This record gives sequence, structure tokens and C-alpha cells, in this order.
Amino acid sequence: TPKIVALCKTFRGDEFLEAMVRSIYNHVDHIVFVNSEKSWDHGLKGNVDTYGNTCKPVIEKLKKQDIWEKIISIDCNTGDQFHQCMEGYRYIQNNLNADWVMLIDTDEVWDDYNLTQAISYLKRNENHDYVYRARLYTYIKSPFYRVEPEEVMAPTIFVSARRKDLGKNHRCCQEAFMQKMTTNIIPRKPIWFHHFVYVRRDFNTVLEKIRNSNGYEGNKIVDLEDWTENVWHKIPEPLEGQWRKGFHPAVHFKKHWAGIKEITLDDLPEVFHEHPHLLGELSGNL
Repeated sequence: TPKIVALCKTFRGDEFLEAMVRSIYNHVDHIVFVNSEKSWDHGLKGNVDTYGNTCKPVIEKLKKQDIWEKIISIDCNTGDQFHQCMEGYRYIQNNLNADWVMLIDTDEVWDDYNLTQAISYLKRNENHDYVYRARLYTYIKSPFYRVEPEEVMAPTIFVSARRKDLGKNHRCCQEAFMQKMTTNIIPRKPIWFHHFVYVRRDFNTVLEKIRNSNGYEGNKIVDLEDWTENVWHKIPEPLEGQWRKGFHPAVHFKKHWAGIKEITLDDLPEVFHEHPHLLGELSGNL
């Protein structure tokens, strides 16, 4: 069985951190958090300078419940996501003797079936020259509002701990050897995880994330005043005008988000069934 260590960089976005940890805890050997007190990439156009890590108190609470001592938390105050991620990658290489690093963000949650299938795929295709990717369900405004049809994106999940670096960015998306994981059941189907990208306690935090994440990636952002009025406030109702063809807040990705499907608790990972309080403050009535 390969030794897998999860790597998560933190700053804001603590809303799903506990759910994330609980969803992967039994499937990995360790979870390494690398915490910064700065928002990423200060000075970029569209970036909002913010300070203060909101994830560390949640991590400390979880460490008190960590009977297997899997959770490791280190600080790295930087505005560079890649530097922050490499700090954790080097820590894993120097201290934990891992075979694979599982890249995960604070707002990404797995269900047991897909993560078990992903690890099974890794065992069957354990080529350390490759990075392994999965599809994602995207959520906006509420854990019960899912983008449909699903995005075409497939972020990197597993990277060999033997590599010298993580590639050209913090999720290795530009690596030459990329492979999408599938189930081991015929016909083979994609592996999925759940990305609560724009589900937050308050709308200002959503706007902050839109500006910072797209600023970091160099994406042009739509008119956020128009988007707020005609997308955010109307979801999950059908959208009108220009937004009918797509409503992603990054101009070049607008068509990636074409519609919204309302789902139920049965469609969400088991962690929310076992710990329903994790959804309590995120009902979508923003």
C-alpha cells in the first residue's frame, strides 16, 4: 500500500476545512498544513491585500482530536502560493518518507467511494513520472447548488514525493505526464471530488476570493456589480441576458458554468451526513 500524505496550503476559506480533514483522514498517513498570514500575490491587479489566517484555529481544534497524530501544521508567511506549497512538499520529502503527495485545498471534500477508487487507481498505475488528476463537482452560494453540466477541469490530485518540484504551478496543471483517474468498475468512470469554491459565510468573502484567485491566475474578471445582481442574487433561478450562456466570474471561463442543479444531502459526501453541523451556517441564504 503506498504511503500518501495530503498537503494543504491555508490562508482563508476555513468553512469546509473540518469536513475536508474528516473526509480524507482514514485514507491518508498524514495531513500537512502550510499556513500563511498573507493573501496570495500582493500587488497583482485585481488583488485585495488581506491579512490574518482563519484556518489555524480550526486546525488546532482538530489536532486535539487527532488520536492517530496525523495532522501536522507549519507556518510559512508568503504571498506566493507556489512557494507555500513547495515549503510543505519539502517538509514531506525530508520528514515523512511518503510515496505520494495528495494535493488538496481547504474547500475540497471527498466521498469515501471516489477516494477509495482514486487510491485503487493509484495502486494499479503507480508510475512516478505521472501526475494523476480527477474531475470535480463545483458548488456556488450553497452546498446544495451544484454547477451542471460539470466543469471540464480536472485538477491534479496525486504527485510523486520523489519529484524535485511540483511542476510549473501549485497544482502541476502544466505537467507533460498527466493522467485522469478512473474507477476500476467496467465501464470505467471518472473519479470525482466536491469543490465548494464559492460557498462562504458571507458574500464579501466570496468577492475577495474571486478577485484574489483570478488575480493570481491572471484571469480577467467580469463586471462584478452586474454579476452580483444578475447571477449571485438570482441563483438558483434560471439566469437571463448574457448570463444564460455562462456565468463563471472569469471572462475566459464563463461558458464553463452553464447551469445550476439543486441537490439534496444524499448527493453530498458522507462527512455531512455524519456531522450535519458542518453545513449549518452555509445554507445559501446570502
